Amino acid sequence: MRRNTLYLVDVTYKLFRWFKATPSHTNIQGREVDAIRGLLQTLVSSLKTDDLTHVAVAFDAMVSRTAANDRSESARLRSQYPLALDVVRALGMTLWPMTRVQADDVIASAALQYADHVERIVIFSSDQDFCQCLYDKVSLWNRSRRTVQTAEDVRSRYGVQPARFAEYLALVGDGSDGLPGVPGLVRRRRRPC
Repeated sequence: MRRNTLYLVDVTYKLFRWFKATPSHTNIQGREVDAIRGLLQTLVSSLKTDDLTHVAVAFDAMVSRTAANDRSESARLRSQYPLALDVVRALGMTLWPMTRVQADDVIASAALQYADHVERIVIFSSDQDFCQCLYDKVSLWNRSRRTVQTAEDVRSRYGVQPARFAEYLALVGDGSDGLPGVPGLVRRRRRPC
């Protein structure tokens, strides 16, 4: 039986990841599309998931205007942003473009807001910050590692309730978010999920 499942995707993160992970590639018009190709592959494969019934995609605000001769990494990524929006629209996914808040904040809020409307919510990300959103209906799918993390996994792996995960990171530190942690504290030994 098909479950009523909502997938929440931070496409800005996915776009950045594919931009960093793939070699540069241009389309026949000469536009750089390396991140778009990876993003499209990821989104199409997620649509093939058996229990998917709803999907919403959040984008961080990104200024796409750059000088024509700007070949910086940041400018090359920004130039792919409008096409990424077109890809999401073409796939028929609900699009939440952000202007005042970050996509991950909206995804976390949506996981709470829509919990009463679906049987299951899957946050499609490898960002461990989402561990604080996990509970019986909400899980975290890391496609690159092919793992699904649940609230129970957070409790057994880190020794804290998901709702306290942000506090845990503040204490032990999180280099990806620039949190140094409390000197002398170390993370509890990690167990695989």
